Amino acid sequence: DEVSLIHAVQNVEQMLTTGGGWQDQVGALIGGAKITRSAARLPLHVVPERLPLEEGFAKELASRLVLVFTGRPRLAKHLLQNVIRQWFSRMPEICETVRGLVANAEDAAKALTNRDLSRLGTCMSTYWRQKKVMAPGSEPTSVAALRERLEPGILGFSLAGAGGGGFAMVLTREPEAHGWVREVVEGCPGMESAYVSRVCIDFEGMTVS
Repeated sequence: DEVSLIHAVQNVEQMLTTGGGWQDQVGALIGGAKITRSAARLPLHVVPERLPLEEGFAKELASRLVLVFTGRPRLAKHLLQNVIRQWFSRMPEICETVRGLVANAEDAAKALTNRDLSRLGTCMSTYWRQKKVMAPGSEPTSVAALRERLEPGILGFSLAGAGGGGFAMVLTREPEAHGWVREVVEGCPGMESAYVSRVCIDFEGMTVS
């Protein structure tokens, strides 16, 4: 079943010392919108919750989501090691940010449930600011410049992956703004290898045939 697979992948990643979490397998295995929680104890037990996502709102959301490969892939393992060291140091800023990450995830879930795109965009941008606190240096200069240039026409921005990933997720103010995003990307120094893709929300999740 899905939950067993989520935990099995988690165990394999730990054995491989890649330091991964459980967000990737949850996202792949369970379709649609979801929020996942785990209590602060061992052994880790992951509890995914599917969120209601009406087809009409899903189409509207997909029309405003733009995926940008920034040309700047990063290895999550190395950045995660720094994050873990900071967490063990129990610096007040880090502890406060971790609490903020939890609260922001709940806010994002509420925004999706309430079909509030503006609030969802705010949560995306808040998440990215929080990730930069947890992993200083995770935003390359060219990505920061791209974010600033996109700012007037977007509701939210974040990079995917623990290490900032190679992909930026953008929530635009207007639907079908892919052409505008592409123009901004093409005019941004350091984005020569970047490209823009459309987003389609998968309601089914991963299947094996």
